[in-house]
Amino acid sequence: MSFFIWSPNRALSQRQPDATRCRCAVRGVGSYFSHQCRNKVKVWRQYEGKRMGFCALHDPVKREALRATRAARWEAESKARDERDAYSDARRAWLLASVEVVRRIAAGANDARGLAGEHLAAEPKKPA
Repeated sequence: MSFFIWSPNRALSQRQPDATRCRCAVRGVGSYFSHQCRNKVKVWRQYEGKRMGFCALHDPVKREALRATRAARWEAESKARDERDAYSDARRAWLLASVEVVRRIAAGANDARGLAGEHLAAEPKKPA
């Protein structure tokens, strides 16, 4: 988990946690010290061997599901980006080869139409 459970040993005060509020430790804007989340308990979960209440925002099960969803989306975006980059590199190499084909045709290649046809057939296909 990427969040802390509020407990008296993590806070400077010796207050006991309020059982009607979420047990997550949060920080205010510009604050260095953490305090117990102000939201009311929505679900009770076993966490670190204890039964604790969490609000809808800090529910460990929802946070893990959200993390998995984001990881899957990032993985799909990364794969699509890699495919676009590979296509871009192949297209750049093909365009550089086009210059050589044009030079050969300009130099008087015997089969200019066949040479151009072969080169156009080798054009990389854009990914879907």
